[in-house]
Amino acid sequence: MLILLRTFFDIALLRQGPEQLPRLTVFLVFAALFWLSSILLTWFLLDDFTGFSVVRSIISNLLSLFLFTLFIAARGRAVRLTQMYTAILGATAYIAFATTAFLLLLQPTGNVLVLGILASWAWSVQVEGSIVSRTADVSLAGGVAVAAFVLIVQLLVNDFLIVMQQTPSA
Repeated sequence: MLILLRTFFDIALLRQGPEQLPRLTVFLVFAALFWLSSILLTWFLLDDFTGFSVVRSIISNLLSLFLFTLFIAARGRAVRLTQMYTAILGATAYIAFATTAFLLLLQPTGNVLVLGILASWAWSVQVEGSIVSRTADVSLAGGVAVAAFVLIVQLLVNDFLIVMQQTPSA
């Protein structure tokens, strides 16, 4: 499994792509658990760790995988979905760990906090765009455009879920 973690790290640093991963469900399950551990650790260390915050994050990320799936299927590359899911989950777990470390160690505020979050989003979009471009056989710019679109949809859905949570029921 150490080789798999190293591959996720290399994908997060744009040194490798999803094609380096075997199409095995066990690796996808491992990547999902690795990703979930990063989300739980982030919320535990940085948030109030409400169940809803974790659920919101899981919904947002499942939505992104669904949107990526639609794009990959439309390109006729559905056979590569397991590798794409594994790569995205594994690489974004490292990004989440790095972002959490940045926030905990530096405890940024104001503009530094905003720039750190924007840098994390830019890194995620670049990594996911690279994975999507390699999976769908499109240009890197095309993959990044798809990943940027997916991030915007995720942010909108996340805001919607926050508003729904705050709206008192009648």
